[in-house]
Amino acid sequence: RFVSFYKQVFGDRYSDFFTFTIVRNPWDRLYSAYKFLEKGGINIHDKNAFDIHLSIYKDFEDFVLNGLNEKIIWEIMHFIPQYEFVCDKNGKIIVDYVGKFDNLNKSLDEINDILKSDFELEHHNKTDKKDYKYIYTTEMIEKVHQIYQKDIDIFEYNFK
Repeated sequence: RFVSFYKQVFGDRYSDFFTFTIVRNPWDRLYSAYKFLEKGGINIHDKNAFDIHLSIYKDFEDFVLNGLNEKIIWEIMHFIPQYEFVCDKNGKIIVDYVGKFDNLNKSLDEINDILKSDFELEHHNKTDKKDYKYIYTTEMIEKVHQIYQKDIDIFEYNFK
């Protein structure tokens, strides 16, 4: 659905552009998005997402075990699976380059090499949080794996 939007905007010129994305480990991404929303996010939509959908759970673990499901991931923009942004309806990646957030500097170096540029990223919306690997229980790991199976398969992630 997002891919067709890009093609509508750029039309036949879509293939003229170098396209890339940075994906994130689904377990890390979900925890980070939850903490970001818990802190208020950056706009009223983020605040409402937390107030309406997440505040009813006592903490992140309670949310994952009792609230995370196929419906809620479509209610909150930050929870939409990443493949929806960069794959066609058959699950084929349609961007030219996929980098990984967990190896961001390497990905940026490779993008800069391809583009013959030297752009840098600024860090915004940094959340002071624990490493995701210490937050998840076995049951939580499995639940996220079930919900984000396509992201895990397409982008070759594991809990680590």
